Amino acid sequence: MLHRTLEAAHHLSDAVPPWGDVLEGARQLIGGDSASFILFSHTGELLDCQQRGISTAAEQEYVAHYHAHDIVTPATTGSPEGTWFDTAELFSPETLSRNGYYVDFMCRHRMRQMLTLLVEQSPTRRGGLTVQRAEPRETGRRQLGQGVGAALAAAIGQAVQARRTATEHWFAATESAFDGFEEALCVVSSKGTVLRQSPRAQAWFALNQILRIRQGRLWHAAPALREALYGALASVAERDRRLTLTLPDEGEVAGCQIDLAPAARIARLGNEALLLLRIRPAPDSIDARLRTLGPAYDLTAAEQRVLGALIAGQSPAQHAQSRGVSIHTVRKQIAMIKDKMGCNRQIDLVRAGLPT
Repeated sequence: MLHRTLEAAHHLSDAVPPWGDVLEGARQLIGGDSASFILFSHTGELLDCQQRGISTAAEQEYVAHYHAHDIVTPATTGSPEGTWFDTAELFSPETLSRNGYYVDFMCRHRMRQMLTLLVEQSPTRRGGLTVQRAEPRETGRRQLGQGVGAALAAAIGQAVQARRTATEHWFAATESAFDGFEEALCVVSSKGTVLRQSPRAQAWFALNQILRIRQGRLWHAAPALREALYGALASVAERDRRLTLTLPDEGEVAGCQIDLAPAARIARLGNEALLLLRIRPAPDSIDARLRTLGPAYDLTAAEQRVLGALIAGQSPAQHAQSRGVSIHTVRKQIAMIKDKMGCNRQIDLVRAGLPT
């Protein structure tokens, strides 16, 4: 059993990690009634929950509600990877008897003692392998830190590190490719939690006040577009497909196009749904059109601003007021734009500037 479990642990660096085999082996080797692998994001989002020997009802309750009250996670945060913990040592009987998670969830589902190995402790994710017992027995961190427990921790640690290194190489190569097109990349969860960003993405979010990161999660200033973004993330995660979402211009802020696709399998530690998010100027945005039309017709910066205002639906008077210039100046600029673009009417300028 030890040989089979260590062999499975070494394969956690494979594209599809065999957590089920590792959990079953750990359950038998450590001695427990069930086992689980739980992974959280730095925002507290439950990314993955794999169980062996636990009832469907218990798993559903944990995913739907109790994961937010897990007593092991906050008690082990900040500890080094590869460390074992025992709830019988972490908490006194008095503390446990007054804790709702222990009384209402752990005891009701025959998990009175939990033995947890901290597997992942990074700035963006934390998670562990836990063996659960219906009846507590003396074990202790000292015993778990040697023999079978130490061998299992070492094998899992090596595989997780190898997987982390492969993930770094994948993201660096992907980032390098898209950076040449001046496009930003992120890896996000299905709920929009940002787990990693390219330098260009960091710069983009720092300057953008419409689409940005708020409390570790993607956020859009417009409620309707924010919900559309979250819906797109969930759809890609659930259906394992690609999707493109265009966010329109907002005032002076140019729109952008977001391409979503499932992230490479190596980026996932378990079965968590991770997405690769690519941000680029929207091909049909006013800003993108002006970058094409400006050089093509030798338009000055001021003339491009006037044309952009007309395309956006502003009248010459409104644009003159917003820029603090005379309406006569704007009309002269419109006349120059018509001449350069070969248009006789103002409406023809707007049509020329709209995407085909």
